[in-house]
Amino acid sequence: MNSRQVLFLALAFATWIGGGNLLSALHYRRRGQSWQSGFRPLAFPFPTFNVREKLVLAVLAVLTLYFFYLALVPGPT
Repeated sequence: MNSRQVLFLALAFATWIGGGNLLSALHYRRRGQSWQSGFRPLAFPFPTFNVREKLVLAVLAVLTLYFFYLALVPGPT
């Protein structure tokens, strides 16, 4: 893999992991719980997301897939 592919792959992982953890922490804070509640095993906050949080999750998914796409497509030579 060249450095461009590694960069976009790292961006994809950072976007999904970092953004997902931040979204989960903000969700629990909105509900009045500790922000660390999302890091317990089997803590799935998705059914209680509001519309804004669902839209943020969709944007995170699209952005992550776009970074994966950029990592897989051969760049200029």
